[in-house]
Amino acid sequence: MKSVPDFDSMFYVDEEEWEGELEELENQHGKYIIFEKMQSFESFKIMEEFAEEVDDKYLKSQLFLALSKRKPFQHFKATIDYSGPYRQIWFDFKAQKYIDWVKDQINSINFQGNNE
Repeated sequence: MKSVPDFDSMFYVDEEEWEGELEELENQHGKYIIFEKMQSFESFKIMEEFAEEVDDKYLKSQLFLALSKRKPFQHFKATIDYSGPYRQIWFDFKAQKYIDWVKDQINSINFQGNNE
């Protein structure tokens, strides 16, 4: 398994430092599967799903308010950071959604491989 930064969104990362990894990935591309990162609208949907499931009415309203503001990711993070036990519940929820995201990509690759 190899991991490299997304150079398009991480302007402060020096691509030259990753030259060896990138070269290996390019030379042995058939040996690796590339997992796509979530688009921002998909990450936003995860935050909406979480807010919908929150049973604390006040926190739920604060989360939806944060999502309706300009810079919703920043406001959601600030709100969840001060939510007590919901902060860890959010991290667990998000981690499971990321796991599901990768599993869906693996299933898609396996489905395509079986149909070729």
